[in-house]
Amino acid sequence: MLHILDILAVREAVALQPPRLRVICELLMQGLTQEQVAEELGCAQCTVSRKIGAIRKSFIKMGFEWTKRRVSRDLRRRVLGRKSRRNRALRRRAAANRKKNAKRTA
Repeated sequence: MLHILDILAVREAVALQPPRLRVICELLMQGLTQEQVAEELGCAQCTVSRKIGAIRKSFIKMGFEWTKRRVSRDLRRRVLGRKSRRNRALRRRAAANRKKNAKRTA
């Protein structure tokens, strides 16, 4: 869980972003996925992904750390809408198992 000072620092960092990046940050902080943000803004998902990369670089310049520590992982999830690699791998494996089971029963 993020400490209140971390949350305030993130809000301040978001406020310093250019207008378009600020909108993306705010949508991601509301819990939207990259796909939903792209749909909301009427642009491609790869554009949103590229903008998130720019946001990440600016946050690093401001002194935020992007390491494997728990706080940083939490920060990535809340601010940039990123999920951990482990969660993605588990979801992929579960989807593959569902497909395999569906073929067996059919």
